[in-house]
Amino acid sequence: MTFHRSLPSSNSSRYAAIEAAKRKVAHLAPDEDKPITPATESRLNNVGEQYLTAYQEATLALAKQVKATEVAVKSRGVVKMHISHFIQVFNFGIERGNHRLQDRSFYGLSVSGGTVPVLSSEAEIVQWGNNIIHGDAERIAAGGAPMINPSIEEFKAVYDEMILHIQTQSSLKNGYDKAQEQLNSLNEAVDKLVLRIWNEINTFYDDHKSANRRRKAREWGVVYVSTDTAQLVGGSVLNLADDKAIAGAVVSFREIGMQTVTDSNGKFSFKTDYYGETTLVVEKIGFDPKTYTIDTENDKATHIKVHLTVAK
Repeated sequence: MTFHRSLPSSNSSRYAAIEAAKRKVAHLAPDEDKPITPATESRLNNVGEQYLTAYQEATLALAKQVKATEVAVKSRGVVKMHISHFIQVFNFGIERGNHRLQDRSFYGLSVSGGTVPVLSSEAEIVQWGNNIIHGDAERIAAGGAPMINPSIEEFKAVYDEMILHIQTQSSLKNGYDKAQEQLNSLNEAVDKLVLRIWNEINTFYDDHKSANRRRKAREWGVVYVSTDTAQLVGGSVLNLADDKAIAGAVVSFREIGMQTVTDSNGKFSFKTDYYGETTLVVEKIGFDPKTYTIDTENDKATHIKVHLTVAK
């Protein structure tokens, strides 16, 4: 079987390489020879630490943005329902003679029909919500009867809450973008550092037999792939509470940045030429992430059953 090194090509694989090297240095015995030079160790402590911090900050920023997006989407759904409800109730009021047909124009609605506008985007929901709030004030000022169930005050409360959630989500998105830019700005320096570390590791263990050299190098984060065969990795992701399948969970190899998504039955599978131990991370919004260590060197086929816990 033929092997070659696979340098990091994603942020997660860079993180894994740096983290492994720093962990290995920290656990060396005081009298143990170091495979890397003092100059390289210094870079690892400086550039490497900067990268780990930037990666963690970007990951946290993304998690906050995703959570805020969930809240904003839910809030948009509430306002969309209220817009539809408000207009329908106003139309019923026209039929009962409580409101004038021509007053539909205050909201930007046609006076020739009672249709509810299509609300397929955030911009449309924001615009029509704004139309209702300002249009209702103009209608009342022109002598129109106030709306009840829902009242304009009720409508404005849910609309203002949605705007706040949208602004929060937008702010957190900007924060994530900046964190990601900072992380990406370090990629070139980290790529050079990882190559330098791996080259020094390879030289240090050069007199060892191939299998033993690869094993020792992997402890420092060196990634090997097989050019002859690919290992099959598969499994299923289930909810711990009811053992039901979880679709759309992201399953990824941290060291090499490979990932896939579970299908409607919670199943996942992919082939990898990665050789040795790797960290498998399973994530799904609304659940606590799960991390596994698997060994593609010793397992011809790896099948994992993952149970995720609902996040509190």
